[in-house]
Amino acid sequence: MTYLNVDIRGLIAKLNTGDIQAFEAIYRLYAKRVFALAMRIIQNSDQAELLVQDTFVKVWNMRGKIKSDTSFDTYIFTICKNLVINKMHELNRMRELIELKDNLNELEEVNNADTPVEEIQRLNKLIDAMPERRRKIFIMSKRDGYTYNEIASSLGLSVKTVENQISSAYKFLREGLTRINIFF
Repeated sequence: MTYLNVDIRGLIAKLNTGDIQAFEAIYRLYAKRVFALAMRIIQNSDQAELLVQDTFVKVWNMRGKIKSDTSFDTYIFTICKNLVINKMHELNRMRELIELKDNLNELEEVNNADTPVEEIQRLNKLIDAMPERRRKIFIMSKRDGYTYNEIASSLGLSVKTVENQISSAYKFLREGLTRINIFF
C-alpha cells in the first residue's frame, strides 16, 4: 500500500527493526491526521496534541509487533481512538472527584466541628451502604485505580455497565452527603 507515493509497508518493515528514520517518516505522514481525529472527538487542542504524542509513543513501543501486511491506518487510528476514550474517562473521573470534593467542602462548612477523619468515616459509611456490585466497582475504580475497561473485563460486565454503576455511586454519595448536611 502506498500513501502519497510512500511505501507504508516498507516503512512498517523498517520500523519493526527499530529504524528511527522510518518512525519519523510515519510520524510526518500520520501526525496531522491523528491530531484531527483526536481533536474531532475531544475538542481540546492541548489534549489532542498530547494524545498524538501518546499514540506515537505506543506505536514506537509496539514497533516489533506491527504487521506490515495489515492496514496501518486502522492500527494507528484505533490506538488514537482508544487513548481518546481513556482520556475522556479520566477527565470524567476528575470532574466527579472535584464534585465530590466540593460536596465534602460543603459538609465542612455546615459542620466546622468535624475533623477530616470524621468526614472520611461518613464517606466510608456511605460507600459501605452501597449495593455490593456498585461498591465493588466504585472501590476498584477510585481506590485501586482500575480503568473502566479493566473493571469490566475483570467482572465480566460491559464498560457501559461500569460507567453507569460509577455514576450511580456518585449520585448515591451526593444524596447521602446532602442528607447528612440536613441533619447537622
